[in-house]
Amino acid sequence: MGTPCVRTDVAAGARRRARSGGAAGLGPLDAPVAARALAALRGETDVAAELWPVTHLGLALGNLAAAATGYGETAEVTRENLADLGADPSLAPLAPVFREILAGSRDPALATRLELPAHRAAVAAVLRCVGGIEKA
Repeated sequence: MGTPCVRTDVAAGARRRARSGGAAGLGPLDAPVAARALAALRGETDVAAELWPVTHLGLALGNLAAAATGYGETAEVTRENLADLGADPSLAPLAPVFREILAGSRDPALATRLELPAHRAAVAAVLRCVGGIEKA
């Protein structure tokens, strides 16, 4: 048996939030993320193991989802992140797909253009987050 891959302070904070009403009081960018994290902790949803190789992109993926849903304050840094992705041979295939999401595409089939499971999972995660923000 291994230990959970969730940092103890993050998990403890999520549990406190769950006891106090879940994602209530969070903004439209954070509430869907918190709600999904709480659902995962309760065993109500899975987190794709394929995301593990791209967990270091978490902030960049969040900024992308925010920019794609009209939160302009993240647009410039997102464009810089996409340029950096395009320059990294191991991440370059993600850049054009993420640019399409930024331009308004919400097609889940975008992920099928990518070979690596981690890349497909990253696209699915961004689209799920975008959908959550757009519903909020």
